[in-house]
Amino acid sequence: MMNKASKEEPKMWGPAIIGFGKMIYKSPTTTREVEITKIGLSPRKANLTLYISVGFHEHAEVLNKLGVHITSLSCVHFNILEDVDLKVLRV
Repeated sequence: MMNKASKEEPKMWGPAIIGFGKMIYKSPTTTREVEITKIGLSPRKANLTLYISVGFHEHAEVLNKLGVHITSLSCVHFNILEDVDLKVLRV
């Protein structure tokens, strides 16, 4: 699903994140630039984490329909996949 959405091949980003695509993030407060994945997934011990590098503001309507989740910075956290409406996630 993420391969199709990103049109990118999966790549490991560290030991626990499967990333799709890459981009340069420029800190708005410093001159620091970091290469990050456009979207990623990590099956963490506590939950599944979806990384979205573009932020949530433009996706607020979709997130409201997604199902049980919490957000932090550029992450969406799900306790179990069954909590998520996969049809909405594909949007």
